[in-house]
Amino acid sequence: LETSEVHALEGRAAWNKGQQTLATQKTEAVLALEPNQIDATRTIILIASAQQRWRDAVNQARKLITLSSDDLGDRLLLASALGGAGEVREQENSLRDTYNRFAPDERAYRALHDFLLSQKKLDAAARLEREYKGQLASALWEEN
Repeated sequence: LETSEVHALEGRAAWNKGQQTLATQKTEAVLALEPNQIDATRTIILIASAQQRWRDAVNQARKLITLSSDDLGDRLLLASALGGAGEVREQENSLRDTYNRFAPDERAYRALHDFLLSQKKLDAAARLEREYKGQLASALWEEN
């Protein structure tokens, strides 16, 4: 492992232990030297979100998506940050895009379904559920 990767992992480990100051120090040090380090970017999003610095969290999450566009977890981080920032329409668009990109992944489905329910979009949630069940059935059919 390279030094930046080690420090990024140390930052995440500190975060996981609840050592926010150490996590912030380690993570910011990595990003100062290597601004596109993926693990450090993920951690800084978690830190910014915990501190309710939503604009920072959104900006970092958008950057992360450009670095790792095929990572479901990273896309869900973006949606979460958008929600924290009060950008409900963008959050929904992000969740729909994630669902469409990863269907029939259950985490993508659950995230969008739960969002729709929280917004009292019951008809949309019901349509999504039917669509998801159809995709699961098709996936099973294709396997056999």
